[in-house]
Amino acid sequence: MNYLTKVHSVAFISAAVFIVAGCAHHRDVRPSADGIHWVELKAESEEDGARQAISQANNFCEERGKTAAVVSENKAYKGDMDEADYKNLKKAGRAAQTIGGVTYGLGAPAESNIGGMVGLGGTVANQIAGEGYLVKMRFKCL
Repeated sequence: MNYLTKVHSVAFISAAVFIVAGCAHHRDVRPSADGIHWVELKAESEEDGARQAISQANNFCEERGKTAAVVSENKAYKGDMDEADYKNLKKAGRAAQTIGGVTYGLGAPAESNIGGMVGLGGTVANQIAGEGYLVKMRFKCL
């Protein structure tokens, strides 16, 4: 596989992931009759979970011509392993994916194969760690 074909493949896969992720506008929003709705979701980090929750709340309210206002937010680690181990595994997985991807894309055939295996190892590490944080957010549409 030549370099341009690899770049095009990576770009296509990345675009497909973003398009599919963009289709899930507010799948975790739970509407409430009293006007205080809530979002509950799992995420890889507290920050990522908070961003996803507010994004879904905003989309939910925008569809009703309103703006989301956060009433309360709770973020907690709920993973199966120690939180420090979880964070270390996530860091190692991301590093392996990055290094493997660069080596795969820019290396000669032998280096490209090694890079692919390293990147795959990083993906496996991320899958094993999963989404360790639970974010619960209550909001109103104003």
